[in-house]
Parts: sequence; C-alpha cells; structure tokens
Amino acid sequence: MPPHLKITAGPSQHQLATLAVNHDVSKPTRIESDEFDGYITVRIASFEGDSGNVERLSSPESGYFEKHKGLTWSIHIQGRFLKPVKSHELVFGNTFDRPLRDSLPYGTSVALRFVNLIDPSLKHDLYGDKPWAFSPLLATMNFVNTRRLESDESTPEWQPDQPKEDATSLLPSEDAEKEHLLGQVNARRKYFGNAQHSIELTSTDLVSCDFCNGFIDFNTLSVHLPGFSISLAKYWDGQPVRYVCQTEDGKRTFFVVVFDIIDESILAEKGLAAADRQPSKTSAETEATASESKPEPSPHATVGEQATTSKADLPPSDGLDLGID
Repeated sequence: MPPHLKITAGPSQHQLATLAVNHDVSKPTRIESDEFDGYITVRIASFEGDSGNVERLSSPESGYFEKHKGLTWSIHIQGRFLKPVKSHELVFGNTFDRPLRDSLPYGTSVALRFVNLIDPSLKHDLYGDKPWAFSPLLATMNFVNTRRLESDESTPEWQPDQPKEDATSLLPSEDAEKEHLLGQVNARRKYFGNAQHSIELTSTDLVSCDFCNGFIDFNTLSVHLPGFSISLAKYWDGQPVRYVCQTEDGKRTFFVVVFDIIDESILAEKGLAAADRQPSKTSAETEATASESKPEPSPHATVGEQATTSKADLPPSDGLDLGID
C-alpha cells in the first residue's frame, strides 16, 4: 500500500494546521500573518494519507492532474507579501533540523547537477549540520502569475486553476516585452534568477505560483530522474520535509508547508519510534502539549497571526531549493 502522509501548512513552522490535500477548490488553507496573506493548497496524485478530518480525495477536486498530464504533485500558493520585499531576497526551498550527510543516497551529486540545469539560481548546503536548499521564489516556481491590485485592503478570493504564466505586471511594459516575460517560463526564471534584476514586491502585488513536477512518486516514495531512480523510503531518516518561503537572511518567514510520513509500517522498518522522530506538530497539538489538554482539531482552519520565530539556519548571504522542480 502507498505510504501515509500528513501535510501541514502555516505562517511558520511553529504555527501549522493540517492541510486538506486535494481539496483544492473547497478547502485551501488560509495563511494570515503580519507578513503574508493568502492561500495554499497541496495536490498529490493517488493520495493516501491524512486529509485533515475531511473526506480523503485520491485526486484533486479541480481535475488538476487530468489537465496537466505527467505531474504527480503540486504546492499552489496565492497571496500578497504585506511588507515590501526584494525579489532576490525572497526565497523558497527546504530546511532540515538534523544532518542528512549520512543518509544521502549515492547519486545525490548527479541529481543536484540535474536540478541546477533547471534552476541555475539554486544554492544549498546538504552536508551541513542543519541542511538547507533555496532559490529565489520568482525563479524557482514552475508557473508564476502576478497582478497589480488597485488597493491593498484585501486579498482576492482563491482561484484553484493552475496560474497562467505571466509576471509582466512586475515590470514596466517596455521592459517586460524586451525580456519576453509574457508566457515564457524560462525567460522569467532567467530574469529573476539574476539579483541585478531584483524588483520590490508590495502588498498590492497579487502573486500566484505553482511548484510542481512529475519526478516524485508518493505511492512508492521514490524520485525518478532521467536515467535513474532513488528510493526516498530507503534513505529517509525520519525527518519531516519542510518547504519554506522566507527572506534569504532568515529574518522573515512568509509560509511553511511540511510533508511528514505517518506510516507505522515504514517507521517500524526503519526502526524509528514515534517518540524519537519529533514530527511536525500542528498549532493545536503544540497548544495541547503546553496545556496538557488537546482541543478538537480543525481540518482546514485559518492559520492565524504569526508568532515570533527564530532566525533560520541560512548563511547570511546564501539561500536557495531542494526538490526537483
């Protein structure tokens, strides 16, 4: 049977709510903090896992995978960055709490070279004590759509369709035309991967983006790249996988999505006791631990105002994306 997964999301790793996977029309997770206001949904093909106490859907409500053949998963974000942030400082990628160096599979360097072909702006330290991998958000996302709002009073309602590639609202029309940004993913990635082309995002910029690919098979927990495959289950060390959007210096966090394996058979095979794993906790679980009473969980509740978070383990001048995008 496919491994069971639990997906959580929130404004920080300390404020997470269980995300209703594949409920991409009716139940996107709302993120509200003093840094970011918007929505997140996660789609996984043939999903088996925790859907946040709502009906488990093996495929998205929107028919996403029927419309976009070859993809197997997606993190879709729509929202506004409420305080000004430079695009070259706005990064998206992965962080881990413990070393990976002893569990990284043979062929990792080959996989990283492949990722760098797609995303030359990728920076990483996978062999450090607290590994990380990041890229500028506007360079690493597979699809980006931006729109200049007339005011910053509210965030428009959630739109479940995959964003149509168009980041031209971020530049003067003559510059956008010169750089061929309309509908051109590679042109947008190349342009915003260069720090010299940095622009400022404000609360009047509505940003919709989709981080998606067909390389990860969640039914077998494996990665398939041209020429070879890697078993994630074989090398998994029990850590949740965090996708984080933050500033490059780690001082500001905008949103976090956490993938966690909750399959007891895999845990037993790996010799991992639940008490030893320290999996990610939802906000409700964290509060329950503190008060010794567990409140009724909310399947897709709004994740509220962001708490003060510690500085992420990113070198001051480095940042940037694991995963294969």
